Amino acid sequence: MIVFQNLSRIIIPSKREYIDNIISKIVSEINNLYLKIVEYESGGNLDILGNLGFGLSLSIDEALKNAIEHGNGNDERKLVQMEYYIDSQKIQINVRDEGKGFNYKELINPTPGAEKGRGLMLIKNFMDEVTWNETGSEIIMIKLKKTPVRTGGTA
Repeated sequence: MIVFQNLSRIIIPSKREYIDNIISKIVSEINNLYLKIVEYESGGNLDILGNLGFGLSLSIDEALKNAIEHGNGNDERKLVQMEYYIDSQKIQINVRDEGKGFNYKELINPTPGAEKGRGLMLIKNFMDEVTWNETGSEIIMIKLKKTPVRTGGTA
């Protein structure tokens, strides 16, 4: 059996102006790699990809903004590290800042229009699993491969 995997890492200074360009390149790379893996391992059945683009972009955007603003306090001397791991079952994205972290166990569910917590709410809606490291300075977001929906015909 052949197993395809890819692990990539990017490190950026805490500057929000880098985010759009980085997200565009990373999401494109993730989609291309995942497409190749799924196409090979599924025999060409690409229905399991679903729509990775928008939700993935938004989740990465929110995680990077939180790391820069809340984690690193917009201190351009501090770095944000993002790793993404791809295999045939999932896409995992880790975003880590150099801040002291936060108590993720005390997260509240924001209400519509709330000023805080919307980014994490969006991430939780688009990703299948969201966890943090012990200190709360790293978010781990996982998008699982979807099983194709079978349509038409009867068995």
